[in-house]
Amino acid sequence: MLQDEYFFSGTILKPHGRIGEAIIKLNKNIPGRLSEMESVFLEIEGLLVPFFLSYAESLTSSTAIVKFEDIDTPEEIKKLIGINLFFKKVDLPQKEGNEFSWRDLIRFKIVDEMLGEIGLVNDIFFYPDNPVFQIIKHGREILIPVNEDLIQKIDPESKTVFMVLPDGLTDIFR
Repeated sequence: MLQDEYFFSGTILKPHGRIGEAIIKLNKNIPGRLSEMESVFLEIEGLLVPFFLSYAESLTSSTAIVKFEDIDTPEEIKKLIGINLFFKKVDLPQKEGNEFSWRDLIRFKIVDEMLGEIGLVNDIFFYPDNPVFQIIKHGREILIPVNEDLIQKIDPESKTVFMVLPDGLTDIFR
């Protein structure tokens, strides 16, 4: 399953320079060690295709320049604009101690103190200054703000996030 083995890392925005470099928009929650990655996977026609990196360099906290092996022109990069980029989870740098990222909560259960179980976190979207948990329940998408003020407790053993959701937000679940 895609979300179990791979980690959404960003999207190809545009060519950079004349030698086949690309500017990518990074998922805000990826580790800051893009330059240590040997390869990435591009989602092409629903399949994840490996691409080896010659190098990668961060521009800002949300963008980077990458050079893929065997891609040498801006025209080749133009064909990849909008393509999603993934890392294989086993290739990600390991965290130390109790350190975790919001991405670690994918497949965790969300439980509200009033409503009980809402559902499983399917994905996390990192909108500017407003990350949200995505839950798919009965074919409907539910977006819940990832806000430390709303989280009572995270229990890694039971893979559960206990939350206190505002009344207005929970009305849409009924």
